[in-house]
Amino acid sequence: MIKIEKILWAYDGSEEAKAALNHAVFLARRFGSEILGIHVVVLTRRLLYEYLRKHPQIDIYGILDRVEEDYNKEFASIGEELKAQGISFKGYVCRNEPDKEILKYATDNGVDLIVMGKRGRGLVNTVLVGSTTIKVLRRSKIPVFVAKRRNGKGEECIRNILVPLDISERLNSVLGYTMEFAKTLNAVLHVLYVLSLHMYEYDFPHSVIRDLKELSAEELRRRVDRVSIEKGEGVDIRTDVVYATNPYLGIIDYALTHDIDLISMSTHGRKGVKRLVLGSVTEKVISDSPCSVLVLNP
Repeated sequence: MIKIEKILWAYDGSEEAKAALNHAVFLARRFGSEILGIHVVVLTRRLLYEYLRKHPQIDIYGILDRVEEDYNKEFASIGEELKAQGISFKGYVCRNEPDKEILKYATDNGVDLIVMGKRGRGLVNTVLVGSTTIKVLRRSKIPVFVAKRRNGKGEECIRNILVPLDISERLNSVLGYTMEFAKTLNAVLHVLYVLSLHMYEYDFPHSVIRDLKELSAEELRRRVDRVSIEKGEGVDIRTDVVYATNPYLGIIDYALTHDIDLISMSTHGRKGVKRLVLGSVTEKVISDSPCSVLVLNP
C-alpha cells in the first residue's frame, strides 16, 4: 500500500489555495498524514498596493517582514484548528521563487504529496503556463494534487477516480499507484481508453468503430487485470472505451458524465518528454477538468 505520511499544502493566499486545504485535510484523515503548509513571500505590485492601502505609514522596506508575520500568524491559527481535529500541522514562511522553494521544502522534508490550488492569486479563468502550479508540475518527482473548487458539491469527498490509459504505450506506475489510492479512499476506479483517430466517428463505417472499440476494450481489461492482481484487490474497477476526436476531450466528457471526483494522470505521454509541455493532454485536462487532478511522474 502507498503511504502518504506528509502532505505539503502550498498556500499563496488565494481562495483556490484556501479551498485546497480542505482536500489536504480530507486526505490527511484517510491516510493518517501530517500536513505541512508553505507560503513563499513575493513582493508583487498587487501585494505592495494592498499593504500600503491598509498600512499607509508602513516603511516600504518593512512590508516583506509584515507579510511574513501575517502568514505565520495565519499558519499558527490553522495549526490550532487542525490540532483540535487530531491532525498535525506545521507552517513555514520563506522568500524566493515559489516553485523552487515548494519543491526544495518538499524534498528536504520527505513529503509524499503536494496539494495546490488550480489557479493562483490573480489568475481568473485558466491555468496559465508560467504559474507556480504549472512550474511545480513540470519539475516535481513527487505526486501533485491539483485541487479544484466544485460549487454545490462537497469538496471533502472522492468517490469516483478516473485514470485515462493509453493502450499504445507501455504500462507505467500511475495505474498501480491510483489503485492503491482508490483502495484507501474506498473509491470506485474508472479506467478509460479514448479511441482517437482525429476524425469524426461518423466518417467511418459503424462496423469499423465497433470492432476497434471491442479490440481496445479487451486490451484495456488485460492491462488492468495484470496490475490489479498485485495492487487492486478489493477495489471496484470499471473499464470503458470511448471514441473522441481528441483524447483530452474524451477524458473531460467522461469526467462530466460519470460524476468523477478526481482524475489521475502522468506528466508525460508517448513522446517521453520529462516535463509537462504546453499543449500536452495532461495540461489541457488540468486546465478544463471539472474536478481535481492527481499528477504523477511515472
